Amino acid sequence: MNISNLVGGSPLGPQSTSKQGEVNQTDFLNLLTTQLRNQNPLEPVKDAEFLGQLASFSALEESKTQTKAIEQLANSVAANTGLQSLSQASSLIGKKVTYFGEGTSTIEANIVAVEFTQNGLQLKSSDGALIPLGLITQITEQPSSGSAVTPEEANSDPVEEESSEA
Repeated sequence: MNISNLVGGSPLGPQSTSKQGEVNQTDFLNLLTTQLRNQNPLEPVKDAEFLGQLASFSALEESKTQTKAIEQLANSVAANTGLQSLSQASSLIGKKVTYFGEGTSTIEANIVAVEFTQNGLQLKSSDGALIPLGLITQITEQPSSGSAVTPEEANSDPVEEESSEA
């Protein structure tokens, strides 16, 4: 039943459109004004009761505001964490990983991409397999596609080799 119909309209303007069962600030003020207007003059609402109702509503409004702020913060943190994880996982693209397969076997794979799936962040191998990050046991550099360099060649001085050959 609409209270404003009983008392000839709302003193604060048009009715607000809140969700059913939810009272917003305008609804509260309309209800409070109607209550004050229709009270028994011989038994008016006590100041303490009135202030208690107002304080309760203020606390409720503040709680709603804080809840919204916390939700926004949580979403921001989740997005930031996801981006950090994606960035870290993308550093594995082009690397060779060893991971646990079925049973006790280990599998080697070359990583070509990183994907978010229903199961979270996963690495995609060159054969199309999706590898959960938690199964990885080893990460190694892939040899370059050019000529292979042995450790002895990497440590030798090219100037010395040229002068010894001449």
